[in-house]
Order: sequence, then structure tokens, then C-alpha cells
Amino acid sequence: MSVAINQQNLLEQTENNMQGWLRVIEVNEHQCFKLAEMIKEIRIGYEKTLTKPLLESQENALRLFFYYMAINYDTRGISGYVNGRYYRGSEYLYHVMRRQIEANPQAFNADAMVSLTLESFKNWFGGPEFCEVRRPEERITLLRNAAEVLLRRYEGNVSNLLEESQGFIEGERGLKRRLSEIKAFDDPLAKKTMVLLLFLHYEGLFRIRDPENVTVGIDYHLQRIALRSGIVEVVDDRLERKLKLRRFVSNEAHHKIRKVCLGAYMLIGQRLKWCMIDVDQLFWQIGRNCCLYTHPPFCGERVCENKFCTLVENSNYQCGGGGKCPLDGACKASLDNRYVRFFEPKVITYYY
Repeated sequence: MSVAINQQNLLEQTENNMQGWLRVIEVNEHQCFKLAEMIKEIRIGYEKTLTKPLLESQENALRLFFYYMAINYDTRGISGYVNGRYYRGSEYLYHVMRRQIEANPQAFNADAMVSLTLESFKNWFGGPEFCEVRRPEERITLLRNAAEVLLRRYEGNVSNLLEESQGFIEGERGLKRRLSEIKAFDDPLAKKTMVLLLFLHYEGLFRIRDPENVTVGIDYHLQRIALRSGIVEVVDDRLERKLKLRRFVSNEAHHKIRKVCLGAYMLIGQRLKWCMIDVDQLFWQIGRNCCLYTHPPFCGERVCENKFCTLVENSNYQCGGGGKCPLDGACKASLDNRYVRFFEPKVITYYY
């Protein structure tokens, strides 16, 4: 069965699951197709991050990605230099952790991680050039739980977990079900699982046997773009006000928004006949470089001021000096200031 057919089945399943819900937000199919047309020539690249010493120990490479993804959430606003190079957000967290395991190859052993202390965790970010992450106690709890499950089910090895999935994402043996037993990965929409798969796929550490079951990882970037671009439309006035005023939303509303956004991105991927990994990466890069949460997006009359653009670094898109977001002209926020005022749902979560 083709990837496109299975993506269509997943989209229909998403729509069917929504039938009993109060209609507060819905997919705008026409707008999805407009955005697909705008980005169809863009090609996403990926810079491998593993160094030779890590590749000599595949289990250590897997542990790095596994534990990094377990605590890869709420990374907005953190940044710093690691080994002389500037990183921000989730990339900063990753390179801090990579530096730790390179300095101490035993650091991420399950036996060590299950007894990780607050002091040890904070030492990962030691030194004046480093920036600590928020909610450290919560992150330690998630790391310990992940290590406990590895010890109990997989002899402490991430490679055993992957091998038992036999390359499948869905099903009883699949990676989604196995990872959902770990607190850090129990998101119903499997955001961290999908991003972990993305890294393992690009680094050549995992061969996906059912790529038709890959979806995007719905985080705050992808929700913000979906709302501002109009690929999803909020049809409930109360919810619209909450989103624009950046007020907390209920868990139910949060789940609905994310699920409808997932349907919209699946529709774009189907239209383009793209792997959903590429859809995920392109919109994630747009979210962290062009369609920002700190100030208005770079579209319409607003000119790009980003000096560290990872979208340009990791794709063939070249906006040039004073450039614009690649969605400019099709995205509703670039044409109507009312859409600029949308923000992702305000929630406290470890899902993303």
C-alpha cells in the first residue's frame, strides 16, 4: 500500500474521530493546497550530528537521541555556545547532551540515568557560557522513568527496544506502543516519537518499514503556523480570543487543536506526495526562523532580521537580505493582520 494511500486513511481517521466533537476548529482544505503550492520546490536537507567516536558505539548514539528526546520540550529562550558554535532552543539542549556523552561515554548508561541527581543534571549545563533549562526536576523524573523502563523491558539498551519493534511504527510490536509505556513519550499524538524517528532515520540508525505511518510532530511551532496561515480555522469566538490573548486553554481544547493541525499537515503532505518527515522539518524550520512567537512574523511588510537562520542552512530556500518567509503571499497572516495575532495554545506540557 502506498504512502499516499495510507496518509489518506490516517486523514480520514482523524476526521472521523472529530465527528463527535464540538466544532471549534477545522481544517481549511483550500488553504492547505495554497501553501503546498508555495513550498513545492523547497527541498529540506539534514546535517548529520554524530561524530566518529559516537558512531563507534551505536548504543551510545541511540542513547543520546533517546534521552535527548525524552526531555526535548519547553526549550524556548535557551541558547548558548557549545564547542565554539552558537545554538538555540532544542539544538542547544542536544549539543549540551552530546558534549556530555562525548566527555563521559558511560554518562547515559541506564544504571547511571536511573539514579541521576539534580546536581549531576545541572552540571551538564555548568560553566558561565551555558544556559540552564527550565523545570529540571521534572526532566530528571522523565529521564529516570525512561531508564527504569529500559532496564525492566530491554536490558537497559535502546537498541533492544528498536530491534523488538522490527522497524515498525504501528501495531503491537511497533515503536509507538513501546515508547508510549515511557512517561516522556506518552503523548497521544506521539510528537516525540515522530521526531525521534526523524533523527534515527536521517542518521541511518533505524530503517522504517511502514513509512506510511509517519506523521508530523505537532509542537508549538506547527500549531502557530497552522493558525496564522489559515490551514486551520478557529470557528469558536471564545477559543479565538484565548489564543490571541495568550490565555491558558483546557486540555480538551489543546488536544483538539493539535489533532486538527495534524490533519492539515497530513493533507499538505498528501498533496505534495512528500514524506511526512520532510513536511515536519520544513514547517518546524519556518516556525523557529520566520513565524516567531516573540514578535510578528517575517511576512507582508515585515523584513527578516534573523542572523542565525537554520531554514536557509538546512534547505535550498534562499530568502536573501531583507527576505521573507516562504509562505509569504499565501499565508493569511501575510495578508490580514488579524491572523498575525494568533499564537499557539498556552499550556504546560512535556509533550513538546
